[in-house]
Amino acid sequence: MLEISRVVDHQHGKLISPSWKIAFEYLVALAIAETLN
Repeated sequence: MLEISRVVDHQHGKLISPSWKIAFEYLVALAIAETLN
C-alpha cells in the first residue's frame, strides 16, 4: 500500500500530496477502528 501511494504521489506531484494523504490515512484509521470494534 505504501509503495502504491508513493508511485501515485510521484506521478501527480503536489496536486494531491497533503490533502490526499490526510484523507487516505483517515480512511485507513476508520477501517482499523471498525475492525477493532
